[in-house]
Amino acid sequence: AIKKQIAQYLDDLGVREHIYLSVVFSKRMPEKLEGMTLCLNTPASNVDPMIKVLIDASLSKAKQQLVLAHEMIHVKQYAKGELLVLSHQQVLWKGRKHYYQQTDLQKAPWEREAYKNDNLLARRVKVQPEAPLVASVENQ
Repeated sequence: AIKKQIAQYLDDLGVREHIYLSVVFSKRMPEKLEGMTLCLNTPASNVDPMIKVLIDASLSKAKQQLVLAHEMIHVKQYAKGELLVLSHQQVLWKGRKHYYQQTDLQKAPWEREAYKNDNLLARRVKVQPEAPLVASVENQ
């Protein structure tokens, strides 16, 4: 079900770029974070982006879906080159440098975009109920 959600989010966000994506539901998240997205390589590495999404496994299913939608917006930002990590202190957002020390992350433009669109994206997903496995018994 999660793979289908991710595929739908990528489609809805227009991500056609080739990326390597890992989504992990973790019991060990940094303090006060429900989710986070990391691009594991730099633009200078000249390879397809390797992106890792971490979601707090202790969240309710509904909250996990919302957090996943939020983080998938960051995946789109990395995939399309809108958000580039230059160093542990500096990012490039749509061609403009931002410094972590000077940027309140809640007010950062890449976060504003994600918060603005995560609810809409999460509501658009068509969650399929997981079908129970059906066992059949044959007479022998």
